[in-house]
Amino acid sequence: MFLINPYIYSGGGSSYLLDTYGSSVVAYSLRKVESTYSGNIIRVRRSSDDTEQDIGLSGDLLDTSALTTFVGANDGFVVSWYDQSGNGRTITQSTATNQPKIVSSGTVIVGANGLPAIETDGGDFLNNSGFTVPGVNMSIFCVWKANANGTNQAIFDASASAAFRQYFVSRTTTLERYYSASGNFTATALGSNQFLISITQDSTPTALIQENNSTLFNDSTGIRPDNSNGWILFKRGAGNYLGNGSKIQEFIQFNSDLTSQIDDVNTDINNYYSIY
Repeated sequence: MFLINPYIYSGGGSSYLLDTYGSSVVAYSLRKVESTYSGNIIRVRRSSDDTEQDIGLSGDLLDTSALTTFVGANDGFVVSWYDQSGNGRTITQSTATNQPKIVSSGTVIVGANGLPAIETDGGDFLNNSGFTVPGVNMSIFCVWKANANGTNQAIFDASASAAFRQYFVSRTTTLERYYSASGNFTATALGSNQFLISITQDSTPTALIQENNSTLFNDSTGIRPDNSNGWILFKRGAGNYLGNGSKIQEFIQFNSDLTSQIDDVNTDINNYYSIY
């Protein structure tokens, strides 16, 4: 049973994230984040017979009723997570053994907030390519739940071939890393909490990194203006860092520096996900 969030059940679609804060590079979410979006949210494969089906929205939320009806008492795995940005940059996984899970034995997987989440077993990841990810003047917001027992938990990487590009990973339970060189910074032990990771980056490039609306890093040290090809979720493409049981509910990258609005964006996302 999902936790009741008053925000989402009181018409929570009157203002959508992408409408309010501008265009995005990619927008993956298990809720509606753009007012004109009317497509599907995910494509799911059920374990019983490997049949696949698209799952859309019920109002502004992932249609969990359609999802569980399709999957039944089986497991359901994410084949594709559709992009709501309008750019058509669906993130996918064609190899069944590497597909992250969203239904386990007929029950929708949820995060610490009780809302649907996509989970990796440590070998699962989603990826896309064929477009340039900006290395400057951009902002990333990711709703993520850590696995308390996992180390080297990758959240995302924007390069499938080159080491130490634009990525974010918890290398241990007390150290998180973004980019390269001196871009390490110590953070609170991850535990099993829900996290909103917020990153804004200007043209310097200087990065402001926040976790649950609290600043972890605000510097240009170790930050590089790399452009990379596509996105990978749950894995660092140039290494063996995987999600290790972590969960993702939303990943959005804007093609602008939202440093001046980061508190507002954090609040908007937190109103829905009840993270901090």
